[in-house]
Amino acid sequence: MYQYYKFIIGFCMFAFTYANCFEINNQIDCQENELCEWHADEMACEEAGDDHDHEHCDELAESECEASDHCEWHVDHCEDAHGDSDCDDTDHFNTDGLILESHGSEIYSQFQGLIEGSVEVHMNEAEDFSLHFLDSSGNEIEVTDADCYPLSFNVTDPSIISITMEEGHDDHDHGDDHDNEHGALSFEINGLAVGSTTFTISIMHQGHADYTSMPILVTVHEEETCVAGDTNIDGILNIVDVVNLVTIIIDADQPEEECAYDLNEDGIINVVDVIWLVNHILNSNSRLINATHSNIVYTDNKLSVNGNGFIQGIQMTLSHASDFSIELADEYIAEYASHDNNTTLVIVTDGSKSLSEIARISGEYTIDSVIVVDSNGTIIPTQQETEITTFELNSAYPNPFNPTTNIVLSVSETSYISVKIYNLAGQEIATLADGVMNANTYTLTWDASTMSSGVYLVRAESFNQISTQKIMLIK
Repeated sequence: MYQYYKFIIGFCMFAFTYANCFEINNQIDCQENELCEWHADEMACEEAGDDHDHEHCDELAESECEASDHCEWHVDHCEDAHGDSDCDDTDHFNTDGLILESHGSEIYSQFQGLIEGSVEVHMNEAEDFSLHFLDSSGNEIEVTDADCYPLSFNVTDPSIISITMEEGHDDHDHGDDHDNEHGALSFEINGLAVGSTTFTISIMHQGHADYTSMPILVTVHEEETCVAGDTNIDGILNIVDVVNLVTIIIDADQPEEECAYDLNEDGIINVVDVIWLVNHILNSNSRLINATHSNIVYTDNKLSVNGNGFIQGIQMTLSHASDFSIELADEYIAEYASHDNNTTLVIVTDGSKSLSEIARISGEYTIDSVIVVDSNGTIIPTQQETEITTFELNSAYPNPFNPTTNIVLSVSETSYISVKIYNLAGQEIATLADGVMNANTYTLTWDASTMSSGVYLVRAESFNQISTQKIMLIK
């Protein structure tokens, strides 16, 4: 009888020790117990010699994981059941709702029973979503330890969609800095078949669900087909698409659906694509011989283009000072946008005539890039040249001024030139130029810091021509 009780007591102590092994969460205490042994690969204490040593949780499928006493299923993988020891002191996750965002915009929400928005994806496409949880006041809950609150997704019909939690979501850019600021969780919905289904999101804590969302309806549409030129995806190619295309070019933006903008599929969105779209919409087919080379011509304050044949469009980027102003030629498409001290312009004819005049420009500028295109969308080799036809003083800038102003002089042919400043009494105040000057455009600067406020006269004189201009000094 003594041996029987001894066996029973020994068995109970063994069982108690066996259970305690799995409750030890550090290596030192585990190794001090002769009936336990530490498994570094699983960071867990187990009964010595137990076959669990061979049961690696990360190798188990969901059903096997949930059937195991030593493992727990987390979102889309199996982990050791003792991996939550660091989360023992964390509170239950208390939330009253959630928000789903896509591309930085809120598209769906649940809050205290109220549902707003919708979730839609396309078949054979993966859509990224960021997930935000709300407290009872509707404020976002900051997730400071996501490992202690893993998410679980339950899809009603897995043949319609699949959901994948994104590991390392902080590195994924949803176009919204707000996401990273509060540590928003990210996941991906894949459209598998056309139809509708629902899914729920559960917040797991210590092996139990602290929160399970109401069913979220997802609609999967037919696979989206990108049509070249249909920038607003309305199924029609018209002037609206041209405007959208030109806006992308002059604002240097990157469109979401690049295939709708890159009509010639060369990987670049520029005036070539505009001409392709314009000619498609207007059914234009120029009978003129296309140019094989062209020149960009500066004529005083006028900018133009000419070539040895038909030219339908041009795209230019100019750099300039703050006094710059521009007036584009009146053509079928004539748009520009200025950012800081750079201006990008696009001008395209309707195909009935060749492009000639580009713009009238005031102020100094340089051409950083230029693309000249014929009616076939072929880029034409281009050179730049200056052609000065008149002797004149162009508008001074700034005017009024204090204390300096710039005076631009166009000289049409080499000759003796004098440029002087006079007051209204006819007295000579300053000399800005006096000598032989070649045909060109010159910028002369007058510093009037020692002069008093008032109106002055600039007089430029060549061999047989005179040009004058009034300027005003205001101190």
